[in-house]
Amino acid sequence: MTSNFPRPRVVEMEVKGRTERIIEADTFLRILQQMHTDIYALAGRGNSGPVLGGPLNMGNVVKGTNSATPADDEFLTYAKAKAYFDPSVMQLALSMKGKYKLSIQGLPGRSADPQVPLVEEYNPNLSGYYQAGTLVSQGGSLQVVQQGSPGQVLVPVRAVGLVTYGTRAAMPAAAIAGSEYYATDMGWCYYSTGAAWAFEAGLAFLTEAERLAYVPDDADDRAAAVVIDTASLWQVESGAWVMKLGFPAANGAVVKHGRITTGSIPASSSAAVTVSWPTAFGDTNYSVSADVVDSATDLNALRVHHVESIAVGSVTVRVANDDGANPRTGILHVKATHD
Repeated sequence: MTSNFPRPRVVEMEVKGRTERIIEADTFLRILQQMHTDIYALAGRGNSGPVLGGPLNMGNVVKGTNSATPADDEFLTYAKAKAYFDPSVMQLALSMKGKYKLSIQGLPGRSADPQVPLVEEYNPNLSGYYQAGTLVSQGGSLQVVQQGSPGQVLVPVRAVGLVTYGTRAAMPAAAIAGSEYYATDMGWCYYSTGAAWAFEAGLAFLTEAERLAYVPDDADDRAAAVVIDTASLWQVESGAWVMKLGFPAANGAVVKHGRITTGSIPASSSAAVTVSWPTAFGDTNYSVSADVVDSATDLNALRVHHVESIAVGSVTVRVANDDGANPRTGILHVKATHD
């Protein structure tokens, strides 16, 4: 006898760690339809026994719709079920496509337990128990345990956050004691005493023009700078630059030089020759050396007799002509060094 029932299509699926053999829904539905078997739902129980809710429309149950003619894409096939509800798919969907943040409020277990603070409150009764270098909290401030004499002592942690930075001119007013500021244009780091900034570390690399353009103040005391074009080392003392090593720049604030023609000086006579400095000194506290260049090959030549006067912007030198027969002309060279 040949069976008219469709041959069931059996698939295998992993269920809770074991392999189950399952008949596909569409095959199972056709078998039920050909058997003309009705399946009833149990609606409840009465005095006379079970109350049936009527035969179920298996096509609608399997297809998941109340429509008499459901669309084909409503049919839950094995492939569609695996694509939508396989554990690996569900895990990915739940981990990546959540709409709301996960909240553990009210959940039992370790996640909901009160959290232990990372830094424990210091207990003076346990003095000697803490290892040196341990961070503890006391009175709302962070402290570090250090060995004292006798016993242990607590020292406030000075660092209060990340180092702020910017140009030296943009350095804000000192505020929280222990905070730090890095001047990016100078390479200097400062720390706050709470009332003022104080230089901490760093070395600037400047040209002489940059050094002269920067006016230091008391916050820069002990700060140092290498002046590249003069190969010199400078340090700030009492809010002012002081050269520590090397040679000052020519025609800078410390050293100046100049040269000028003497003009024609009559025989056996002299002339006052004035040389103006490229930039003026701050005052007249400087020393001058002078010499004159003459093409004479004997003693009948020009010579520097003496320095007549010194001003902040110039110097005047008396040049004598030792040639008793001829006027002479030369080049006067002067150099000055400030105290």
